[in-house]
Order: sequence, then structure tokens, then C-alpha cells
Amino acid sequence: MKRIEALYVIKAYVRYSKLQFAKIRLKMMHQPRFISAASITQIAPPQGSMRPAMPPQLTSQRSQTFTNVSKKNKKKKTYF
Repeated sequence: MKRIEALYVIKAYVRYSKLQFAKIRLKMMHQPRFISAASITQIAPPQGSMRPAMPPQLTSQRSQTFTNVSKKNKKKKTYF
């Protein structure tokens, strides 16, 4: 009987974790993709620091592939 109870507990936990994952994904969809948590901390440095703020870095995979593709396109210039 205990084995069945443990299975129910595991199923409930899996269902809960899937729900949490869906909530996080929904939050991430509504945020701009190219700003990551690391670049947000770089935009606004703490007030006591004397060093200048770093420019936000594009850290997502999508933006990196976009810049790589645009660099490749710049090399070939075809005029029709």
C-alpha cells in the first residue's frame, strides 16, 4: 500500500513542477529576449561604485546567431 501512496506523491510533484515550469516559461515569453539577468546588473551599477557602467551584452543564442548571419551577409555583395 505504501508503494501506491509514494507513486501518488511522485505524480503530484511532477505535475506541480510542470506547472511551475510553464509559469516560468510564460514569464520569460513576455520579457525581451536579448536582456539577460547578467546584463541587467551591468546596466545599473550600485551607487557606491566608481567604475563606469558596462554596456549591456547580448547573451542569448538567438542574438549571437543573428550577428553571425549579418556578418556573413556583409562579405558577399551581389547586385542584380
